[in-house]
Amino acid sequence: CNRYCKPVENKYTCKDDGSKACSYNWAGDECNTCAAGNYGADCGTPCFPTEHYYCSATGKKVCMDITRSSENNCAKDSPIDVASLVIASLALSLLTVALLLSVLKLFQMKAKQQSRRAMEIEEATIPLKEMHKEEQEGNTVKENVDEDSEQLYENAKLVVEADETGQENLYSVC
Repeated sequence: CNRYCKPVENKYTCKDDGSKACSYNWAGDECNTCAAGNYGADCGTPCFPTEHYYCSATGKKVCMDITRSSENNCAKDSPIDVASLVIASLALSLLTVALLLSVLKLFQMKAKQQSRRAMEIEEATIPLKEMHKEEQEGNTVKENVDEDSEQLYENAKLVVEADETGQENLYSVC
């Protein structure tokens, strides 16, 4: 026995003749290089090249086709995955259409509300406009209106204010 061998855990054991028996991930006479398919400083990163990828010096899978992912061993997407993506895409499209329709409905409701408010304001100002028109034509409307009403007409202003709920209200302010 002319060889001395002291085992190193996870690297090699010793044979009866004193030679080293490398662990599965180490190779060479001194067990100081990584065995095929093992990478990294401790040869503990397994990577076995295929037709879809090769292994970097650190054992990372590098896809031959850059459009593929090493997470699924650089294989093409399965038909099930593609179908799931199509279904998810359609569902998202339907949700988008529903959201757009809701927004459109809100705009239509707001437009109707504004139109109704404009009509209320117009209707409220018609009597004042008629009184003013008759006054301009020289009619004697003022004779039929007492002095208090005449003063109110002269000083009347229409004001639209929103209350705490956001509802607009039409006021005549003197």
